[in-house]
Amino acid sequence: MASYRLRAQVGADAVSGTINGGLGEITVFSKPCKEDLDLAKTLKGAGGIIVVDYCDNHFDHPDLGSVYREFRDLADKVVCNTPVMAQIAGEDCTVIPDPYECLQVQPHANGDNLVWFGHSSNIQDIAKFSGLPNLTIVSGPQLIKGVKPWSADLGFLHDANICLLPTRKGAEYKSNNRFITAVMSGLYPVCNPHPSYDEFRGLAWRGCLSTGIKWALHEKQSLNGLVSEMQDIIKDKYSKKTVGEQWKSLLESI
Repeated sequence: MASYRLRAQVGADAVSGTINGGLGEITVFSKPCKEDLDLAKTLKGAGGIIVVDYCDNHFDHPDLGSVYREFRDLADKVVCNTPVMAQIAGEDCTVIPDPYECLQVQPHANGDNLVWFGHSSNIQDIAKFSGLPNLTIVSGPQLIKGVKPWSADLGFLHDANICLLPTRKGAEYKSNNRFITAVMSGLYPVCNPHPSYDEFRGLAWRGCLSTGIKWALHEKQSLNGLVSEMQDIIKDKYSKKTVGEQWKSLLESI
């Protein structure tokens, strides 16, 4: 899961912490669930420090909502993946972004091959474009007919040129992790407007996806330069080292 790779693993590595076991003065609950709640209460009662990390908005979920709210009340520190998620959490939150996990690849956006990749729970976002003949859809963990299975090596991005990033109302809290993965893999992103993409205004396409696809295919000879500019922004701000240092700074400040 991306939340494990990009949040729990990065934070633990930064402070040489253990994952899913061991004892410490501080325990971070990343993507909290009902099964973790009793443990958190026990650790808190024994004088431990609780940090909760929210990267999804489940506060109004019929099952998880009460769990998320209890964790928020229990936590000594609250971490969120984006400023919008921090506003939803309603606490004095620390925002720590998702890093990129791929190697930087030379831009190769000057082609016709489109790709969408994401969790199978979000595949409805790309459904209206599924008939495009040059579009590859990659997803998991659910196997879906006609959809290429996701793989951690991101090999499905090697032959792609343009990454489609549609979004929907209610997803404003999500991070830009797929955006930065696409860009660092050498692709040009064509996106719907989203708060997490605002910093790339003037570089990435942010608007109507259908119009953006037509524009990108028409202007494909200029896309590599735009990708290169975005890579320069991303490679320092969103590296595992930079994000790990933010986790280290937060945990050592408690």
